Amino acid sequence: MLVWAGGGGDDLAKSPHMARIGNSVYHDICPKDPTCRKFGFTDQQMSPTPMMEKSLLYRLHSGNSASKPGVTVDPARFENVFNSKYGKVRIWKVLDVDEDSKAWVADPANRICDPPGSWQCAGQYPPAITAMDSFQSKKAFAQREDFNVKKDEDSEKYTREYMAKMGGQ
Repeated sequence: MLVWAGGGGDDLAKSPHMARIGNSVYHDICPKDPTCRKFGFTDQQMSPTPMMEKSLLYRLHSGNSASKPGVTVDPARFENVFNSKYGKVRIWKVLDVDEDSKAWVADPANRICDPPGSWQCAGQYPPAITAMDSFQSKKAFAQREDFNVKKDEDSEKYTREYMAKMGGQ
């Protein structure tokens, strides 16, 4: 896993927006809060909220480094294999990957490509991941501007709440 840790516009700075995107599909990430305000920073010194502090991205961004003492990464799951000279790029090896899942992903028959056989293939998760409880709560989210998709009341309500919160209400 590559983590951009260069400060300013790095992955951690973008992560509150990623949390809002994830919450638009998995509403249980930040229940009843479409803007996901529990995931972010508490001050100008970039102190993480408790939710961010527990996140994998925060740990991979800041873990096992001198800049954030006490932030650790599970050594049974991840190995830090590269840090660039100034710490802007960090690469982590994912350990103990399920062999059945690796084989499923490697099988070309499991790729949905447009056109078939091309390099433009939508990502898919292997069956072991899609069977996880957290994936069962998925609610497909259609962008407001997508006029080709029929909207349902839940999506419309979510969008109204999101826009109200972003507008300061």
